[in-house]
Amino acid sequence: MKLVITDLDSTFLDKDKNYNVEHYNKIKQELKVRGINFAACTGKQAEKVEEIMGTDLWIVGDGGARIKHNGKFYYKNLIPNKLGQEFIVALQNLNIDFNIVASTEDRSYIPTGRSVAEINRIKKSYHLVTEISDFKKITQDFTKISVYDANAHTFDYCHRLDDFKDRLFIVAPEPNWIDISNLGAHKGSGIEKLQEILGCTKEDTICFGDGYNDLEMFNQSGVKFAMGNAFDDVKDKADFVIKTNNQDGVLRALDKLLMI
Repeated sequence: MKLVITDLDSTFLDKDKNYNVEHYNKIKQELKVRGINFAACTGKQAEKVEEIMGTDLWIVGDGGARIKHNGKFYYKNLIPNKLGQEFIVALQNLNIDFNIVASTEDRSYIPTGRSVAEINRIKKSYHLVTEISDFKKITQDFTKISVYDANAHTFDYCHRLDDFKDRLFIVAPEPNWIDISNLGAHKGSGIEKLQEILGCTKEDTICFGDGYNDLEMFNQSGVKFAMGNAFDDVKDKADFVIKTNNQDGVLRALDKLLMI
């Protein structure tokens, strides 16, 4: 074991988006002593992960589109602005009441006029959120585009975006979210790039996940752990099913693996 990777939402983080900091620091120190790298692989912005966990871990953020460590970027695969703008128009044409979150390297943009509750929910995953009257005002390339559906119906309509699947990576990790990144940018490709950077292999890697966007991560890991709260399809792909995210499942499993 040379690399430990965990998803964050509903995996490492509990239902309130918290984690046991003291337990984590104990595990992190033990991994460091043994020369094992620790990484968070998540749809969250890299900067949001730094806000939650600090900078002294490897971050495969933005759904695998960017890799960051100690404040330095090692890899980027962004959505070209023109393609992102075309996709945002297609989302708007679905005429569904959801929130579009368009992220650049500077910040994340949401449309004006959303409720305070919706904005606060989005801020749990995004570092710097700015309201915008027209997405066409964005001129930068996109790290990721997301849909947040408070009604939890993304599984019902995600297939309506299939016309873009030859140009973008599109996945609904859970009923409330759809994540869109550049073609070839997903958790599996991000982890493969991280393994190249660190000089380790799939067989050297273990991972923890719960959602459908973790399946690519599973494919790039030697040993896969699914959370007790994971979707059944994810559990079926795992080597082991462990405690839930609300039971400190990742850190408790690492206690056993490290025999501490």
